[in-house]
Amino acid sequence: MMFTIAFMSAGVLLTPIFFVAAALVVVGRFKPSRKMQRTGYIVAAVWLLPAACWTYYLQILIEPDRYRVLSKPEVVYGVSLPTGAQVSYRRWARRLQWVNLRTPQTIQGVEYVDQVNFCNQHVCSGTLARDQDIRGIPCRAQTTIQFSETTAYLTQCTLSHPLNRQGVTWPAGSIVHIGPDGRMW
Repeated sequence: MMFTIAFMSAGVLLTPIFFVAAALVVVGRFKPSRKMQRTGYIVAAVWLLPAACWTYYLQILIEPDRYRVLSKPEVVYGVSLPTGAQVSYRRWARRLQWVNLRTPQTIQGVEYVDQVNFCNQHVCSGTLARDQDIRGIPCRAQTTIQFSETTAYLTQCTLSHPLNRQGVTWPAGSIVHIGPDGRMW
């Protein structure tokens, strides 16, 4: 919320600066005053960099998702994807939103199928293509696993076989949540 208020305030402040610069240049031209014109150009030059940054971040914030189906294997923002993958991405933010895979594909060391969701440059959640051990936890195929948005550590999965941890035997099929310290509940 605070970011939004600060961002919009910066845009409000940049607008009159642009008009002041334009007015100085125009008035300096019609009322021959090289000093006024130069001042207008200096104000415009000072305005240009913050305005360009503000416009870039505005594009990132309001950009709609883009969709496409890959016609050949391709690396999209650092992730290798097979032919036929449906991709949702943001061009200005340079990041993947999600991918739908028709065939199993290994992404960041884990084999997925169906939908994989991304947070920044790593996987947030996805459907496992086969039973896999992820950081020492046996996760079941065809179930969704989740990772932390900030640390990319496994936070939830369905166990593929019983697991002894913390003095507790977790039965196969249990949905376990894993904390940042590795404790399960």
